[in-house]
Amino acid sequence: MLGRIGQKLFVALRNLLDGGLIFAAKRQIIRRYQPLFQISKSTEPTADLGDRACADRWQVMASGLPKSSYSLLDVGSQLGFFTLSAARENPSGLCLGLERVWTYAAVAEALRNRAKLPNAQFAGLELNPKSVRGLPQFDVIICMSVFHHWVLDWGAEAAITQLRELFARGRIVYFETGQCEEVDQNFAAQLGFMKPESELWIRSELLRAGFQKITVLGDFPTHLGPHKRRLYRAEREA
Repeated sequence: MLGRIGQKLFVALRNLLDGGLIFAAKRQIIRRYQPLFQISKSTEPTADLGDRACADRWQVMASGLPKSSYSLLDVGSQLGFFTLSAARENPSGLCLGLERVWTYAAVAEALRNRAKLPNAQFAGLELNPKSVRGLPQFDVIICMSVFHHWVLDWGAEAAITQLRELFARGRIVYFETGQCEEVDQNFAAQLGFMKPESELWIRSELLRAGFQKITVLGDFPTHLGPHKRRLYRAEREA
């Protein structure tokens, strides 16, 4: 009897906390760059939905995912839009989101609970040049718009080493990053190693990592300015 009461109380408290976190994200009390999974009514980057549309990217990414069960790692998962989208389409596979801002990870977990997707998990964990070496292999890795932050945090040499370690752990990788061509952004000056063209540098890194099939999925907008970022899909041959 007491056990059932305790369980009901726990569920009620969890639902209350989840609702508070989602409310805070809706009101931008908790900053967001992504739509709220299965809550936002549109995918356009309006003031209510966050600054960056994600459904456009997911649409082209989803068609290239494995047809059978797969493991997925989403690095810098923010509010979990891509992690949760993958978990919905891949119910028997583990989808793990890593996000160093714990409030973002908490909102993602709240959205996971609302959507009833137990195969999606989130960790408030910062991936760094040391911790990346402890990661296991994944069928799919998503690394979108985080690499340039690593450059700012660790410096170019350590960030590139970290990226190579991450690439080594994925069979399929979706990659997008800030580019040296975004000259009005504070990170552009630190990306001089990408010159003369960021596309040439990215392709060379993907080839160096052993990916045989590299596909450009498109150029997508960000909330930072008019420059669009190129999204890549890279795959190793079986």
